[in-house]
Amino acid sequence: MNLFVTIHDRNGAVFEGNAVSLSSYNQKGKFDVLTEHANFITLIQKEILIVKPDGSQKNVVVGNGVMRVVGNTVDIYLGVKK
Repeated sequence: MNLFVTIHDRNGAVFEGNAVSLSSYNQKGKFDVLTEHANFITLIQKEILIVKPDGSQKNVVVGNGVMRVVGNTVDIYLGVKK
């Protein structure tokens, strides 16, 4: 089972696809999202590291953003002002 991740900025989709895990930072520090993660919403900062099903990784630099996890779906919106 995989996560389905979408990352959007003001210009459109930055990433859309499956992932086995995702890591980022919020005000409390680094955190990871795996399949069947609890539903939550958080402000994110610094970066997002996506590990794809084939083992490759994608790193997305984040100024700031919002992440929403519902089921195995992760939606991220970048460029959200504080």
